[in-house]
Amino acid sequence: MKTQLTAVIAANLALAGIAHAAPTLGQTYFEQNCASCHTVDNKLSSRAGPGLFNVLERKAAAVPHFNYTEALTKAGAAGKTWTRAELDVFLRDPNKDVPGTAMPIGVADAKQRAAVIDFLAGQSGQAAVAAAPESAKAGGADAAA
Repeated sequence: MKTQLTAVIAANLALAGIAHAAPTLGQTYFEQNCASCHTVDNKLSSRAGPGLFNVLERKAAAVPHFNYTEALTKAGAAGKTWTRAELDVFLRDPNKDVPGTAMPIGVADAKQRAAVIDFLAGQSGQAAVAAAPESAKAGGADAAA
């Protein structure tokens, strides 16, 4: 009986460990650097920036009731859509990609950008397929303003 009880407790502890897996690099980066302005809840709650739930494949400036800059609104109207590649370019240097955007900072490190994009893909219900950014493949330098 004692052996069975020990086995049940061990199994429960193992399951608890699975349920509380360590956060990913992208989640940690997002929580430390992005969450003060953005949320990832499915209600698309906005802070200083728009909600980012289901952002992949969403047209830029498409969160209802968010007051976007004229620059990002025009980019969305022109067809800018948040693919992995577009997010990589935007997050590297937002004001270079969309001059006049209100997003003040970028993610200079390609691995961190990819991790954040993977995290956002997971918040979209889409599989986080690891895809190296084109700049990383080409060995390009990354700098954010």
